[in-house]
This record gives sequence, structure tokens and C-alpha cells, in this order.
Amino acid sequence: MGHTANYKIIIITIMPQDDIGRQNIFKFLDNTNDVVIVVDSSSDLKLHEQLQTHDAKVFPQRISGLAPAKREGFNYGQRHVYTVCRHFLPNVIYIWMESIYEDISNHIPHITAPLISYEADIVIVGRTAQSSALLSKTQQAIEYLGNSAYETTGMQGGPMTGVIAFTDAMMHYFASCYPETYGEDMPEHFGYIEHLAPIVASVHGAQVVGVDIDLQHTQAKSEETFEDIFAQIKKLSACVKSYKVIAEKLNLSREPKFKEPELLEQS
Repeated sequence: MGHTANYKIIIITIMPQDDIGRQNIFKFLDNTNDVVIVVDSSSDLKLHEQLQTHDAKVFPQRISGLAPAKREGFNYGQRHVYTVCRHFLPNVIYIWMESIYEDISNHIPHITAPLISYEADIVIVGRTAQSSALLSKTQQAIEYLGNSAYETTGMQGGPMTGVIAFTDAMMHYFASCYPETYGEDMPEHFGYIEHLAPIVASVHGAQVVGVDIDLQHTQAKSEETFEDIFAQIKKLSACVKSYKVIAEKLNLSREPKFKEPELLEQS
């Protein structure tokens, strides 16, 4: 039997360079009835006011960096639950997003279904083949290689998409994830803690599943710049190295099983 009622908290971190996320967040806010918590790293007071008029709970980022912004978001989310809606516990679900896909609100029921039915504690959201086809060839390759490397830790799902959902019982794995505690081989200032937290949680018995959804991406392929490509390659390199480090620390290493993806074979 699933939850008789559940309370969803959407946590969003917006970085200064994320123009697409800024454009889409207002569409998202207009299409959701869930609580939305935004950690904004900019100093744009007008943006803060606009978000608040759309019923978002906005917090400025206090410590610079990707990982701190995410930990702040996780902590703000849990603080809201424990101070405002504690009566919903333990039926609280958190959904974290790195950016905003314009149609993400349509997919939330599918994303949260395994959590509501008790089939999972954490859901890692990936893309369908149709969604991947909307990306540039470079983005397809980056996400494919990153997700394939992630599978060598024994995990499933597509963490490179940047959407993850989990129950309240899993929050401490995310809010207290400090990559540097895994040794000096971990990439410096590694920010993708949402990739590492599910690995640690699974070692402690959490059920982690992957769910692929048909995400739409607003950035046209023709708009991709050299800077975009370089940033993606830099992210891929750091992620792959972090998976190797944490897998070795937790004795999870497996041989990678790469397969030829359909989308990369297209001309």
C-alpha cells in the first residue's frame, strides 16, 4: 500500500549562468501546486521579488559553489517541513532540480510514483531516447558517457539529467554530502553531490531506482557554443573521476559495460 497522502517539496538551485532556468521557472511555478524552494546565487533583487510573487520561497545562496548551494537547498527544504508541515511526516517527498525543464511539472507524478508506492527511497531521473534526441550530439555523448560511468558503481538511472527525488528519510544523505571526505583524489570542489548521495544511501540499504521521462529541452542545438561544450566536458571528467573514487572507497567498482547507443549512431 502506498502513502495515503504525500507532501512534495520542490528544491531548485539557480546558478548565474542558467538563463534557461530563469526563463522556465515562472512557467513551472504557474503550473504547480507544490511548495517550491529556490536557492538563487545571483544578487538580482528584482528576480527574488518576482519569484516570491509566484509563491516561491526564495533564499540567497550564502556560501559560493555548487555543492554548498545544493546543501543549502536541501536544508531549507527540510527546515520548511519540520517547522511548517511536520504533520505530513513521514509522507514527505523532495524533488531537486539542477535547472528547470519547461514541461517538468507534467512528469512529477511519474517521477514520484515509485516513492509513493514504497518501491523506492530515491529516484534518479533520466531521459527517454526521444528526449535525448532533442540534445546536440555533444550533449548526447556527454550524458551517455557520464551515465554509463555511473552504472559501474552498481547504480541505475541517468544522473546527468539533473533531476532527483527522494523521501524524507533519505534527506540526510544529501544535506550532509561532502565529497572531500572521500579523500584527496576526489575532484576539487566537486559539486554534483546529488550523484554521490544515492550511492552512499544504497550501501546502507536504500532502494534506488531509475525512471526515464520524456523531458523537453529548450536550448536549441544550434545555440551550443564552444564554452558550452567545454563546460560539459569538464563536468563529465569530474563526474567520472568522482564515481571511480567513491566506488573504490566503498568497494563498489565494476567493469564498465558500454553499449552502442542508437542516438550516437545517427548522422
